[in-house]
Amino acid sequence: MIAKITRGSRAGDIAAYLHGPGKTALHTYRDRDGAEQVGGIVIGGTLAMRGDTTGRWAAELREAAASRPEISTPIWQVSLRCAPGDRALTDAEWRDAATAFMTRMGLEDRPWVVVRHADDHVHLVRLKGHRHRAGLARAPGLPPGPNRVCRA
Repeated sequence: MIAKITRGSRAGDIAAYLHGPGKTALHTYRDRDGAEQVGGIVIGGTLAMRGDTTGRWAAELREAAASRPEISTPIWQVSLRCAPGDRALTDAEWRDAATAFMTRMGLEDRPWVVVRHADDHVHLVRLKGHRHRAGLARAPGLPPGPNRVCRA
């Protein structure tokens, strides 16, 4: 599994990207019934938004981000991608991989969503700036590196 982190300032921007069709319908995948889906769908996380295809979860992150105005880029987003040549994962397998990733990062109890919008990858979105679990091997407030977590 390969991880790539990006940061942003507005939850609505990442929600529009994740739930939109992408450039020339790049955001497509086959659901468990084999039907092609366009745009993203929430398949897990702690915000209880499974099945959301509209990005309603962004409002919750936006509200929470407003409580920390000193953080200029409160959105933390990581894409998890299968390695080239790997088979496509099911929604349940992606949900399990995302939960394991967030647990290993020490972020499992934070508000986050996992959005699937392609056969080979998902996106996990959460807010930065919240206290992290003690005892991590990095500077205070920082999670362990995502690619180290993917190799674990």
